[in-house]
Amino acid sequence: MTTHHSFSFILILFFFICLCIFFYRRKGHFCLFLLIHFLLLLFSYFLRSFLFETLFTLVGGIVTATSVIHHNVSSGSSGSELSGPPPLESSSSTESLGTYRNIIAAESEAQIYQRIQALEGGLYSNLPPQNEPGEYAGIVRAHFDQAITVDHYLLIFDKERFDLQVLEGKAVLQDKLFELMLSQPNLPRIYEICLHNQGDIRKEAYSFLQEKVEPFSDPEVAAQRDRMSQSLASFTQQLNEHGRNSEIYQEFYREFTDENFRRSLGLPLP
Repeated sequence: MTTHHSFSFILILFFFICLCIFFYRRKGHFCLFLLIHFLLLLFSYFLRSFLFETLFTLVGGIVTATSVIHHNVSSGSSGSELSGPPPLESSSSTESLGTYRNIIAAESEAQIYQRIQALEGGLYSNLPPQNEPGEYAGIVRAHFDQAITVDHYLLIFDKERFDLQVLEGKAVLQDKLFELMLSQPNLPRIYEICLHNQGDIRKEAYSFLQEKVEPFSDPEVAAQRDRMSQSLASFTQQLNEHGRNSEIYQEFYREFTDENFRRSLGLPLP
């Protein structure tokens, strides 16, 4: 019997006891007296079971959450990692989802919102794509609220975590492309002949990265998710190791300066 059904049965039993007491006070039958005593014993048994089950669920959730936190600390997990909450065995009721989300998954969900706030506080172009402060977090929270079971919640969490990590990866790349372009010795010349890019390095970097990952930007396809993660990691590694000499930066530079277009028309290059 689930917690919800147990509670409903206890309420019905309590109501029936009250009804028997009412008739006993009016009729005074000895059979009603025995029935009331039997029902009171039954009521106390189910009430104890219900309270014990509820307490066990809460304590179990706290112990599980504490174990997860201890594991993360002892394993040396860094603050940059965004791990999901652990799965919950053999439970799909609404009550279990509420307990799971409020106790076991609370820290993981809070990390999502903290990372979103940090992303919104950056100087990134279109990252996140929502412009109003708190709008992205509100959308994510609404998605979590749509969960029906724990398993459903974990699927939603996995998708939101992946989407956020992709945005964070793009933010890192946008920063690196921006910094490398600012360090270009010929930047004044670039601004002189490329009038449409005046001071808009981040915007151009955003568009450039969107085009690079567009072929595998469907998060519903596992293979594309892997390809997206690998590509962002590869781009970051190139920029870290080779800077302006990296292939990804050279490609961005050509696009930012319209090099191919200018060559085709015989126009001067920066």
